[in-house]
Amino acid sequence: CDAAEAAGLDAPAEPAFRRALQLVWSRCLRLRAGPHGTRRLLVPMVDLANHDGVAPAALFAFSAAGRRGACVRLYAARPLEKGDEVTITYGDHPNAHFAQYYGFVPRHNPHDTVSVALPQLLELSG
Repeated sequence: CDAAEAAGLDAPAEPAFRRALQLVWSRCLRLRAGPHGTRRLLVPMVDLANHDGVAPAALFAFSAAGRRGACVRLYAARPLEKGDEVTITYGDHPNAHFAQYYGFVPRHNPHDTVSVALPQLLELSG
């Protein structure tokens, strides 16, 4: 808000800010960026890849050794044919994370669990 005021701009209303944040989060890649630690980055074109948590067609990684400096590289995880969908994994997350950050829930998610305490389970079965 201080930066907006210094530039002579009005601060965005909270609903507009939340919507902008949702759009950015849904397109970001979360990855380890070498000495910069874990970061959320907007990576043009890679942000168009859909999630496949079981057998993604591609993997991505931070590289400090790009021709023009640091970059994010996309690698085929298996041979691809023309027209194949290029999918990546958005990570091993429960469904609540996918809903909050990406706006969808995977149809099959081996990382979604429900915790039930043993006393509760025994009480329900009794």
